[in-house]
Amino acid sequence: MRLHRLELAAFGPYAAPQQVDFDRLASSGLFLLEGPTGAGKTTILDAITFALYGGLAGAESADDRLRSHFAPPEAEPSVSLEFSRGGVRYLISRVPEHQRPKKRGDGLTTAASRVHLQRLEGGRWRSLSANKAEVGDLVTEAIGLNRAQFTQVMLLPQGEFARFLQSGDDQRRDLLTRLFGTQLYDRVTEELDRGRREAVRRRDDCQAAIAEAVSAAAEASGLDGEERGALLELPPPERTVRLKEIGAELAAHASVTRAGLDVAASQLAAALAAEQQARQQAALMARLTAAVASLR
Repeated sequence: MRLHRLELAAFGPYAAPQQVDFDRLASSGLFLLEGPTGAGKTTILDAITFALYGGLAGAESADDRLRSHFAPPEAEPSVSLEFSRGGVRYLISRVPEHQRPKKRGDGLTTAASRVHLQRLEGGRWRSLSANKAEVGDLVTEAIGLNRAQFTQVMLLPQGEFARFLQSGDDQRRDLLTRLFGTQLYDRVTEELDRGRREAVRRRDDCQAAIAEAVSAAAEASGLDGEERGALLELPPPERTVRLKEIGAELAAHASVTRAGLDVAASQLAAALAAEQQARQQAALMARLTAAVASLR
């Protein structure tokens, strides 16, 4: 955010219209708001904050000092501030609630406060709103800070810097996050943390699967409980080598077993064939015996 021009009239100790050209002051770099006590330094800060938010900067500032006591009764207090944010230029004007002479008769009457927010477009000022609540929302959105945050971070009036330093961690974190726009880094941090949790979950799943596979391999290879524990305690590279060895042993054992099964199957088939042949021969002999007996 950059301030360009401040105009005020019948405001605080300033009875006559005043103008502060911040662009001219900042043309040579930094500038200092300096003066003896009561010179009106805090009033400049009050005027800036009042123009933006309709309230004063310091917690000890009172609204009843908005209108200058040195101005004539008919003078209307007002503040206008021209500022820019993100390349967009705005002009906001406010008139605080104040007492003015009645148009008819004697005495005073209360004049209502007014506000008007404009935006520079194509070299001309375009009206955005004259509604207090809407202007408040638009200003907060444009600047990115509410009144309390603005006075703490951007202005820090007399005595307020200590209050900022003494703020709680959460409050200061929120302020600095909004001020420096660190939401992107928060999102990156959250995404990295989510990725870390997902990686840990996959690692745990893999470790569980490895433990189950190791247990199955150990059981198949006939390892006892102590040997299984030792296998699980091996570093991953050594455990991989050992599992490959166990796999090769199981494959060789399976090959031998498969060959034995093939031989047994062949022997069983031959035995079944011999049994069938013997049954057929027995049946034939029975018929021959019966035939011989009938001839006697």
